[in-house]
Amino acid sequence: MALHVKVKRVSIPGRMVVHPEPHAYCQVPCPICGKEDESILLSDIRSRGRTSLESAYCRRCEHRYFRKLPSAEWYQSFYRQNWDVAGRQSLAQGGALRRAARRLPGARKLWRVLRNPAAAVGLRPEARLDPRTRFQLIPLLQGIVFGDGSYFLPQPRMKKILEVGCGFGMNLLSLRHLGFDVWGVEASAHRVKACRQLGLNVMECEITNLAPTQSQAPFDLVFSAHVLEHIFDISEHIRQLAALIRPDGYLYIQVPHPTVGERLVDQCHFAPHIHGFSPRSLALLLLQHGLVPVRTQIDNNLQMVARRSEPEKHTLLYEQTFQPRDLFEVFNGLGAEQRRDLRLVWDQAHIRIQRMSDGQPVYTRKLNFNVVELPGLQEMDFSLEYEGDGPSFPIHFDYANGPEPPVWVK
Repeated sequence: MALHVKVKRVSIPGRMVVHPEPHAYCQVPCPICGKEDESILLSDIRSRGRTSLESAYCRRCEHRYFRKLPSAEWYQSFYRQNWDVAGRQSLAQGGALRRAARRLPGARKLWRVLRNPAAAVGLRPEARLDPRTRFQLIPLLQGIVFGDGSYFLPQPRMKKILEVGCGFGMNLLSLRHLGFDVWGVEASAHRVKACRQLGLNVMECEITNLAPTQSQAPFDLVFSAHVLEHIFDISEHIRQLAALIRPDGYLYIQVPHPTVGERLVDQCHFAPHIHGFSPRSLALLLLQHGLVPVRTQIDNNLQMVARRSEPEKHTLLYEQTFQPRDLFEVFNGLGAEQRRDLRLVWDQAHIRIQRMSDGQPVYTRKLNFNVVELPGLQEMDFSLEYEGDGPSFPIHFDYANGPEPPVWVK
């Protein structure tokens, strides 16, 4: 049995559609256990008898991954040449604007404040922090790096911090304002330039090869947010991270949650997010490299803190944390809509499906959190055909009118 989604039109603001050459693809086993015997096919993207991305689920590890995907070399080329094109253009334009703005009265004083928000008089300390640092990173690191003044106390040795994939340096700026010795790693040359203009110590190197970072190791804390899901060889990446952390130091990882933080259609099409981590699969991966999970939080993101130490016998191994049926939410209850033209509209949190014939909604997602609907919603016009009594895996996204099966990228 299977579910066929006959795709007729897509509108995906913020995404591009590419068509890698057939020879650019490869097939891989589960990246956590390295085996295929417990993996099932979740979906594929089809056109004219060919497939592009094929999503699989390992029942042993509870991990979602692309079993067919472009090669590691294709990804390296893509990130080097195409990732964050708008950011490079913005930085170039910003440089010209900044030079012009500095000629205005009082502009140099304002620029010093922008480079160092701690110099802004009258701001409470927490108001100077980037929201992601204040509301995500700091709460997960209470009792390790930070204290709350009543129960949790910071560990005195936590001083030197490395962010892997530091972007434009907002987390590092916040941590520097709090008095930490901060370092960053970033593969994007224009982002490195922007960080250095803020006076940050950021090293430019490929995320897949962190050897240049060894000269500054060891670190008390290494962290990354929304990086690991992009990495082709996650086992090698975590091995390199572990080597940068001192004994009894910590690693913090944040990735999208596979059922709350990402939509099914995006997961099946969006090549940069190679992995969908569950608490079990992420914990198993970290334990393989001597990183013992000590704290986990799940909402739209999965956040995990681990300590570099020998795993103990009572180490918690999560189970039943993510099942394929959890992904079927968007298609459940649509049996009566078979072969009708439907429109799926979604963003990072909201989903709704409506009939094309009369505009009537046939499904609206109930949110766990009150989230603002983003502008530029993504749309897909499609019809459904079931094999059997209801939806089941695998899901075949059929692009009958396309020249090649598509892949979505940023």
